[in-house]
Amino acid sequence: MFYYISFLRPPPVQAAPYGTISIKPQISNDLRTEPFDGEQELFYSWTQEGTRQPRTTKPIKLTTWRLSSAYKDIPLPVPAGVREGDRWRLTLTGQPQAHGHLTPECIDLSSSQVGRVPFPVMSMPVIFHGRGHKGSPKQEMVERTYLVPYVYRDLSSVTEDDPIPAGEKQMAALHIRENTSFDLDKKIWDSGLGLCSWLIELKENPALRADNVELQRLRDSLFSDEPRKILELGAGVGILLAVIATLRSDLTNVKTGTDNLFATDVESAMPLLEENISINDIYYKSNPPKALVLDWDDEELPEAVKTLQNLDAIVMADVTYNTASFPSLCRTLSTLVRMGPKAPTVILSYKVRDDAERDFWKMAVDVGIDFVKIGQRVGAGGAPIEIWSGHVRQV
Repeated sequence: MFYYISFLRPPPVQAAPYGTISIKPQISNDLRTEPFDGEQELFYSWTQEGTRQPRTTKPIKLTTWRLSSAYKDIPLPVPAGVREGDRWRLTLTGQPQAHGHLTPECIDLSSSQVGRVPFPVMSMPVIFHGRGHKGSPKQEMVERTYLVPYVYRDLSSVTEDDPIPAGEKQMAALHIRENTSFDLDKKIWDSGLGLCSWLIELKENPALRADNVELQRLRDSLFSDEPRKILELGAGVGILLAVIATLRSDLTNVKTGTDNLFATDVESAMPLLEENISINDIYYKSNPPKALVLDWDDEELPEAVKTLQNLDAIVMADVTYNTASFPSLCRTLSTLVRMGPKAPTVILSYKVRDDAERDFWKMAVDVGIDFVKIGQRVGAGGAPIEIWSGHVRQV
């Protein structure tokens, strides 16, 4: 499992350019239901927005977080030299050396140590105004930045018939926003991050898939140089398809607009899902994911999915938390895997929360899909994130 730094009391939308603001930090699991029960130093820094070169202050220790004092407000000095009308974002980290990274709140999903320290968080901009924050609402959204291996290529002068130019290996900084409310489709979940981390290793590390036909098949379904049709069920805030699209952007034979990548979820998830896809499109402009409503309770698939005629891969992260949805989910899966003459690969990530969730595996067998565990991510300990591959049978 992973732990996340967040806010029980977020910064205000607006504050006076002097004195302090009050915040209440929190360290907990993905759903904010299990507080971190150890001790963790917390550091804060400010990053100014709206300037040619964003300025970030040096991290300063804020407090040592303990469960016994978790509900106390902490006064925080405003940025030194702040001026009327300035916009600054507050970052909380568990390590002072985060200062100096590509951005100060980065989470490196390619690191073997990912999740060993609680994930940092960045607020939305605080607007400093002389009238202060009296009556100003609290912020309702936070942002985290995830580093993903990425090859930058200048495609500005490339025509349809030109070969794709060689690129430079870099790290993409994906900005993913979450709501501070308890809406489940507007938060990052452990299984999504665990699957992202595992897929990066699948693509980047030949030793992982050496002499393993199953893993080679999975890699080809997601990261072949050929155009791919990939659909995610229960996309939430959209990080999984954003990572896959970013990883696919360095493939040399994939032409603009030839991939079909669909991040699907219910209607209420669309605004934030579309926003997160849009704010990161610099990394996958040629083949961006598309947000699409796909409700498992609907017997008909969306027209945009039916016109694909077949899929190469279906990916899912933490879709088994609601046991009441299992019949609808299994029916949807059964329809999707039988759209074309060749069954797609099916990849599921899962973290144990309730033994009753294991019933999904039995119900999947009834619709002709057998899941086999192929990997895991440990994170900070506790229940690991399990990675499963689904094999489709004729029924």
